[in-house]
Amino acid sequence: MRRMNIVASAVGGALLLAAGLASAQITIYKQPNFGGGDKTFHESMTDLKGTGFYDQASSAVVKSGRWELCSQPAFKGDCMVLGPGEHARLDAKLFHRVESIREVQAAPIARGEPYGRDAYPNRYSALEVYTAPRFQGRPLRFDRDDSYVDRRRADEGIASLVVNEGTWQVCSDADYRGRCRTFEPGRYPRMGRFENTPIGSLRRIG
Repeated sequence: MRRMNIVASAVGGALLLAAGLASAQITIYKQPNFGGGDKTFHESMTDLKGTGFYDQASSAVVKSGRWELCSQPAFKGDCMVLGPGEHARLDAKLFHRVESIREVQAAPIARGEPYGRDAYPNRYSALEVYTAPRFQGRPLRFDRDDSYVDRRRADEGIASLVVNEGTWQVCSDADYRGRCRTFEPGRYPRMGRFENTPIGSLRRIG
């Protein structure tokens, strides 16, 4: 019996250790190239005030998980998602401007579900395309390349989009042909000359 208890304790400890290793982790630094002071986070922070890193972050290392960094408290303002790896210098829109952070998970939202940051604050797709300006109209969401987008979904054309993660090339024809435009992480409320262009294909690049 004593041996069984020891084995059970060992297994339990191993599971707890594995869970700890699997937990999300990000370290932010005050200077580019991982210089200056640093602080590691394992959970969301709706406001970095009091941490010593409010509007201070310049670089980051994501050990695990995907993290959204925002320029205002409560995950508002300019936001960008960082995946695992070293980020030696944050994008200009977040450089010394980070005021809230949280782990996010890419999970496609089923058709018919309510959409919005308030409805699903921790769920997103890498690319969100809208059929009307200013993120209105019918949304289409993508997390992987698509060399032939179903015309029944995308023939209305695009009028705005949001890139949450990665850099995407969007083309008017299949197999990444026709008129193409590249979009980096950010929010695009209007598409300019590309507005109302039907989508034929799209892919993550870089």
